[in-house]
Amino acid sequence: MSALPEIPLNDGRKIPVVGYGFGTANLGKDSSDAVVLALSQGFYHLDGAEYYANDESIRVGLETAKVPREEMFYTTKCCSNDPRKALQAALKTLNLGYVDLYLLHGPDFFPELGVARAWEICEEMQREGLCRSIGVSNFRVKDLEDLLKRAKVKPAINQFELHPYLYKHESALIDYCKTNDIAIATYASLTPLTSAKGGPVDATVERIAAETGFTSGQVLLKWSQQVTSGIVITTSGKASRLQEQLVAFTSMPDLTKLQINAIVENGRSKHHRIFFPHMDEL
Repeated sequence: MSALPEIPLNDGRKIPVVGYGFGTANLGKDSSDAVVLALSQGFYHLDGAEYYANDESIRVGLETAKVPREEMFYTTKCCSNDPRKALQAALKTLNLGYVDLYLLHGPDFFPELGVARAWEICEEMQREGLCRSIGVSNFRVKDLEDLLKRAKVKPAINQFELHPYLYKHESALIDYCKTNDIAIATYASLTPLTSAKGGPVDATVERIAAETGFTSGQVLLKWSQQVTSGIVITTSGKASRLQEQLVAFTSMPDLTKLQINAIVENGRSKHHRIFFPHMDEL
């Protein structure tokens, strides 16, 4: 495994604090070069999904990069009605014997099977060694509450969108996950710099960047990691940008409480969500 800091999971395993995501810009596209780029820059935590429809090209990238399996952490997610069939297909396509983390991509992808049965299948596959850790993605508090009533194995992770314009809404979910020892993985941390430019946190983030000597992107990544004490999924097609992002998790000092709270307070006046609108429903 890489020298990246790791987060302990409730099942005794560990996960690198930052991962390279194969959604967004890589969605449905040939991602072989992206795999090689990510691994060459030290992103040994790769985050894929059935929904992303790029497993075949990811396999090509993995074979090209030739990184030993034990040095890589691989996550994938299920969005179809048969988690076992989906994982078996992914393992075959990716040419992997197991994945390190298998997630149910959302609570609404299993209308026929039901979330409880989908999770039971994940528990079975974990016991069989097809996936080492299991978790969920885009689950609200009420979804987690329903799941925990029946689950034999507690989710190791809940992965969801988070940035300053969602913190007010997601703070209860963050607290719930922390209270119940469910690690948090977040994505879309850089939204204030991408799809929500010109928002109320811009000046604050720029000020903190100037104070610390780091970039606005690094400040936002660091903020996301600190408010969750969790994992951050990010991406880029440029080596220089990936190296910049890694700095936020390897050598950048923690933000102060005042800096964290300033970003939180400035983000409260704006709500902006990119993915999974059901998360706005309480």
